[in-house]
Amino acid sequence: MKINILVLMLTALFFTNYAMSQDLSVCGRSVDLNANVENYSSFSWFCDDVNGTFSNSHSLNTTFTLANDVNLQSFLDVRFYYNANVNGEIASDTIDVRFYKQPSARISMSEGDTVVCGLTCGFLSAEYHGTSGYWYENNSSTVFNPVSNTTTSATVTSYGSHNFYWVECNGSDDNPQFCMDTAGPWTISFIRQPSAQIGYDELTFCGYDGRLHVDFNGVGEGRWSTSAHSNVVSFDDRNDPNTMIHTTVLNSGNTQYPYYEIYWTVQNTMYCVDKDTVRVVFAEVPSSMMNVISPKCFGGTATITAQDETLPIYNWQLGNGIVDSTMTNSAGGEFRVCVHWNDNQDNHSIDMTAINSWGCQSNIERVVINEPNRIDARFVVSTEIDLNNIVAPDAFVIFENRTNYGGVTNKICEWHFGDDSVKYDCDRFVNHMYAEPDCYVPYLIVINGDIQECRDTAYLNDCLYVSNDIADYNLTNISISPNPATDILNITSSETISEIEIVNVMGQVVKRMEVNTDNVVCDVNELKAGVYILRIHGMNTESVVSQQKFIKE
Repeated sequence: MKINILVLMLTALFFTNYAMSQDLSVCGRSVDLNANVENYSSFSWFCDDVNGTFSNSHSLNTTFTLANDVNLQSFLDVRFYYNANVNGEIASDTIDVRFYKQPSARISMSEGDTVVCGLTCGFLSAEYHGTSGYWYENNSSTVFNPVSNTTTSATVTSYGSHNFYWVECNGSDDNPQFCMDTAGPWTISFIRQPSAQIGYDELTFCGYDGRLHVDFNGVGEGRWSTSAHSNVVSFDDRNDPNTMIHTTVLNSGNTQYPYYEIYWTVQNTMYCVDKDTVRVVFAEVPSSMMNVISPKCFGGTATITAQDETLPIYNWQLGNGIVDSTMTNSAGGEFRVCVHWNDNQDNHSIDMTAINSWGCQSNIERVVINEPNRIDARFVVSTEIDLNNIVAPDAFVIFENRTNYGGVTNKICEWHFGDDSVKYDCDRFVNHMYAEPDCYVPYLIVINGDIQECRDTAYLNDCLYVSNDIADYNLTNISISPNPATDILNITSSETISEIEIVNVMGQVVKRMEVNTDNVVCDVNELKAGVYILRIHGMNTESVVSQQKFIKE
């Protein structure tokens, strides 16, 4: 029996040069089957593995297509065979075909997904069809994260337009890109991201005006805006990053407007916008107005009070004034000062500035305090009297009143002669008779009859010595230093001192010391600044033997 050699040649539609252990691999659901059989009387193709149709099952060259209900997830292996009648003999052969699912790449993005602010696009998306794939862009520096996910992000290195492709593939482990399909290009414009960072969250302006500031990098166009009504807040130039801003309603103490929200918006094309917010407070500038209670008497205490007593900081400029006391409010601000002066000036200037809780400082306010009429009490022993020949019991002394009344018309002159006698007389010359020998300390108090707190007291530089025509003891060579004194008063004498007294201008003894030395150190630190009389007692007599005037600073 002669057996004809049958030659079967099958060719695939795509990639027929691909070599596998199987006889044939194709992309898609159809395969072209070709046979070369000579001298056949009948010929038929068969496939028992899967549903499908042959274009002509009795033709040497036919096409087989898988039925639509055949599930081709990734690949499907199918065996084909045929029977041929050659000269009454049945010849048959088989071939295995692997059908790979044909990729269908598709980018699933909307028409609006074509603009990105910055260098990273986070919304690249493609459809998943059960096969693998990867993203591609012509610039090799572009980074996809990850590159093989249907949904991924892409970071480019330059602004402008970039074309993206989604490549879908299917195949064996040895050749995963056996079947391929590409979707794209999808063009995306990368636009530089503007920055609207103001740099601070809150801003306080003292008063109705202030200047805004932002470090604008020049990318896009910036504009200021606010939720406040235009009648309340306005801008000189909304597009100027350093524009002036104004308000008609201050925020301080206003619960309706505790602050205004101001926005700086930068737009680079219509797609890339950045916005930042700052809270702006227009704080009230505090008042530095003052209320003054002038001193009643020359050199007396003036009381100065800030009209706004609630502020935390008051800066007082008192010149050479001496503070007697201050008053502090609950915020810690010294809103009241009591001050006096020892500079013998008729008027004094006081400046004050105040700072509120917002840090706003007032303008400098100045008040001038005028001293009232000044009484300068003075008297001497008349030149008609021989000071070295005043002899008791009929020691007649004439005192000359040299007081400067400073314009005071209603005045009272109160003479104290040192022997417990008092006389009221404002005549120029006043006389007195001393009956006993002693060293007397006469003094004159001159009083403003309208304001009796206003007075001045005058003393002689030394005690008035009345003798009994017998040699009496008296201290000599007494000196005090320093004069004026601040803390310490040094008293030296050629004789022993038994007691010292310090008397104020009201005639009151404010300090007394018993000593037994010719060199006394007296602490005057606790005394108020002013003029005082130092009375000195000798060891051999109980009377005052010397008195001198000194100034306490």
